[in-house]
Amino acid sequence: VGDAKRSARNKARDAYNAGLTDRMQMVDLRPDAPRTLALGRVRAVEGIRRRWVSGTNSEKMTLIVSFAGHEIDAFETFWFNDTPLTIDGSGYVQTAPYLKGDKASGQASGTLGGTGAASVTLSSAPVSGSLWAIWSTGTGESTDQGALTIGGTGVNITLSGGPAGAPYYVTYQTTTGTSTARIRSYLGTAAQNVGADLAAEYPGKLATTDAFAGIALAVIDLNYDDSAFPQGIPNITATFRGAKCLDPRDATTAWTENPALHAYHYARLANGWNVPEAEIRSQDFEDAADFCDTSTLFTLGDDDVTLPRYRCGIVLSTDADPRQNMGAIMETMAGRWGWAGGTLRMRCGRMSTPVFTMDESWVAQQVGNGGQASSQPVVRITNGVPREAKVNRVTGRCVDPDQRYQVLPFPAVQDAVLIADDGAEYPLEVEYQGVNHIAHAQHLGKIRIREGQAPLRMDASCNLSAYRLELFDVGTVTVARYGFSAKTFEATGWHWHPTEGVQLSLAEITADIFSTEALTGRDPAPNGDLPPPWSVAAIAGVAVNSGTTTLTDGSILTRTHITWTQPRSQAVLVGGQIEVQYLEASIAETGDWPSWTEPGSASGALIPGLLTGRYYVFRVRAINSLGVRGPWSAQV
Repeated sequence: VGDAKRSARNKARDAYNAGLTDRMQMVDLRPDAPRTLALGRVRAVEGIRRRWVSGTNSEKMTLIVSFAGHEIDAFETFWFNDTPLTIDGSGYVQTAPYLKGDKASGQASGTLGGTGAASVTLSSAPVSGSLWAIWSTGTGESTDQGALTIGGTGVNITLSGGPAGAPYYVTYQTTTGTSTARIRSYLGTAAQNVGADLAAEYPGKLATTDAFAGIALAVIDLNYDDSAFPQGIPNITATFRGAKCLDPRDATTAWTENPALHAYHYARLANGWNVPEAEIRSQDFEDAADFCDTSTLFTLGDDDVTLPRYRCGIVLSTDADPRQNMGAIMETMAGRWGWAGGTLRMRCGRMSTPVFTMDESWVAQQVGNGGQASSQPVVRITNGVPREAKVNRVTGRCVDPDQRYQVLPFPAVQDAVLIADDGAEYPLEVEYQGVNHIAHAQHLGKIRIREGQAPLRMDASCNLSAYRLELFDVGTVTVARYGFSAKTFEATGWHWHPTEGVQLSLAEITADIFSTEALTGRDPAPNGDLPPPWSVAAIAGVAVNSGTTTLTDGSILTRTHITWTQPRSQAVLVGGQIEVQYLEASIAETGDWPSWTEPGSASGALIPGLLTGRYYVFRVRAINSLGVRGPWSAQV
């Protein structure tokens, strides 16, 4: 069973990794190939679903290339290799080297108006730098001419700066030729039917029943030309706006870059997580969507840029592990998700409003079947991360739209003060496949570093005061024993059982963790006056009394009773010790002190066998569960 689970886990991991590999490589798709889900704005391709050749000499190759396994909002730009294409209204590519031909001369003439100006429509768009216009009056030796000022773009230009009513003459060059490629796109609607549209154009190659409904694709014709396609079929990709997502805030469906709406879409999607709507806390997604939309100023070096707080553009494979796909979406907004009572809950990277106030009255000891108190601790606290998990520098890659949507390194984020305090760099390398701006990638890197500075976690056994709490609720905790005074925590786990009470898991949280400000080495969530593990308080209230007892053989035994105030530290009470040392007063300065130990929860010790009629000196200290020794008490 263990091997089977491990194999399934590995298969899911491999599928997920494959889903995050370079989505800009066009391949021939198998009939059973999984579909992809595109959210936000992406540059991607699925692959070739059908191909054939036609023409007298088989000089034309036709490809049906799919880009997403669902309806998309719009295609924006098609690419051959890394060249963005310009396409005319009929789909013919107008970009070199895929447009073949020469340049021809064009002319236009007419008469300037009363202000010495005119509007002219050319027969075709002029080649850049080839346009020239003059005015001319008179004939023979009395001819007078001058240059005109040209405005406008494309075929519609304006002329000015000439004499009123003077004839004008325009000359230019225009490109004439034939396109070697044609692209006709389909958005993937349920009603589309590629075959019905094009079967007559490709007899025997495409049937009217070849609808390709629900698949965003393009039908691409490539006419053989060794200079246009010297290496054969180009790698074809497209920049496009992905799936339309339902917004639970207003029940509208539209394209979006909001990662909270992407997560809501994926949770409900039949080819995604397929969670029934009744099992999703939609209010969580609505609140997160509002925050993701918040216009935020980010600093990039010496420049500032204003963007939504979080945004996402990602391509996911429908056969990857849904938990990992959801995690990839959540990563773009520093979010977290979980199940509570059969309901999907989530939070984006923000500090929520506190909704509970916890103090020591919430803590309760478990009671066993025999009515005896459990020996298990009622509160467990961890603070700190292993050395291998420390982070003070984040490097990695994200999608860069300014660099052809390649996944490229973003400038590293580091906390110089923290590095100096740690005495070394602890780097973390990340790859944000769904993040498409350097500012967002750096912001997420800052959050990772600050989260590493706020590792305080608390598990508590509680009474029914904690019953009303829900997953991801934020509240304040005041427990003097641990130095917590209205310290903010987030509920990361909740479990109730009649014999165990409410088992609550909490993680420290503060708004500073999600700040866009620069890193300064400051702990975003100070732990109050919680003593460090190497700090063990001195034992107080030490008192000593002695007496005798008669043994069964008639001999007299001296006994000494030492008492002290029980320590408050859980690190001593649970797993710690109390050490008592004593020595005759006359040799206390130079002798070796014998020791007597008691459990950390003890408040006294009974030491037998000390010599009658002598004076002894006693001292007591605490030792915590890590073996750290506290200072000796005052001698008694």
